[in-house]
Amino acid sequence: MTTRLTLYLSGTDPGSRRMTAALRAWCERELGGDYRLNVLDISDWPKRAENLPILATPALVLESPGRITVGDLSDIPKTMAALGLAPKRE
Repeated sequence: MTTRLTLYLSGTDPGSRRMTAALRAWCERELGGDYRLNVLDISDWPKRAENLPILATPALVLESPGRITVGDLSDIPKTMAALGLAPKRE
C-alpha cells in the first residue's frame, strides 16, 4: 500500500526546500520509494487550503488514517513516528 503524504508550506525559502528534500530522502530510504508526497505552497494556492484543517505551516498530513503533524518538522524520524509511520524495510 502506497503511503500518501501532503506537505503544506507557506513559501519556498531555503528552509522549506531543505525540509522537503529531507522528507523525500527519508521516504525513499525508509519506505523503499513506496510513497507519494505532494507539496502544496499555500501562499500560491490559498483557496485550496481554506477548507482544510490546516491552522499553521509547515504541516504534514498522512492521508490514511488522516493524521496531521504541525510545526518544526526538522527531525524527520520523530515527525514520521508522530504520524504513526515506521520504516517498512527490515
